[in-house]
Amino acid sequence: MQLVAPACPGIDLHTGPGWEVARRAGPPGLPGILGYRGFRIDAPSARARLEAPDGCVYLVLGFAEPLTLLRGPEQAETSHTSLLCGPQQQAGLGTHHGRIHGIEIAFTPWAASALFRVPMHQLTDTVVVPEQLSLPWLSRLHGRLAASGTWCRSFALLDRALAARAAGDPPAGAAEIRQAWNHLSGCGGRTTVQGLAEATGWSARRLQQRFREQIGLTPKAAVRIIRLQHALRLLQTSASLSQVADSCGYFDQSHLNRDFSLLTGGSPRDFSAGRSAHASGPPLARASGTQTSSTRAVAA
Repeated sequence: MQLVAPACPGIDLHTGPGWEVARRAGPPGLPGILGYRGFRIDAPSARARLEAPDGCVYLVLGFAEPLTLLRGPEQAETSHTSLLCGPQQQAGLGTHHGRIHGIEIAFTPWAASALFRVPMHQLTDTVVVPEQLSLPWLSRLHGRLAASGTWCRSFALLDRALAARAAGDPPAGAAEIRQAWNHLSGCGGRTTVQGLAEATGWSARRLQQRFREQIGLTPKAAVRIIRLQHALRLLQTSASLSQVADSCGYFDQSHLNRDFSLLTGGSPRDFSAGRSAHASGPPLARASGTQTSSTRAVAA
């Protein structure tokens, strides 16, 4: 399949030597679908990206060579052409051999739980192939996307398929979970478990239960990840590390560095250096408003 990008409202197209990335927001009326990212890369050599946790769920529907993933130092490498990546609590490394082509859809975890009809804790820190979910509609959609011919038609197909899937009744507590998630995202992680509970009117115990079902993370882990994302965004500005730590609610710069190391396996400067090295390549962010990716050297 060779996708081309005709004039199409709402699509943000980026191109360069050997690559093309098309981005568009999710369908109107479905705020939990954060956006689409179509990509086609034909590079002369392998590439590797460190993917920091961001609280999102990603569905990748691939049409070419597979991705190789390493999620944590003690886990074996796996290769997938298509995959569903649940909420991650640590960074993972993704590599490909230079040629990769597909579409990625970003979801909030509560939206993914409702759309895929799966308790989100079953996907936490895991990557599964879509076939494992036994969702015939997803297999049909993959085939139609492979034959669509343009990003514009592909994204329109996604709009219709996801809107139809979202037409059923939401799970119990969905409105409160969405409210808690919006509160968490809106304050950049500068909140507490008690603050999230107050945003829903639930007890802390009930909040924990619902987060497990529809977010896949504990409230404490979600706070830490969203705070990291806030810090990553500020690191792209002229703010110093101490200013970032203060703005994001860390106790001090050492606290920022410890959390950064725990969640990404490196330092803030390591992550920023990887992004700077990729300044002329395809856009790195997987979802709008996130700072998910940093390039890494590929072992010979």
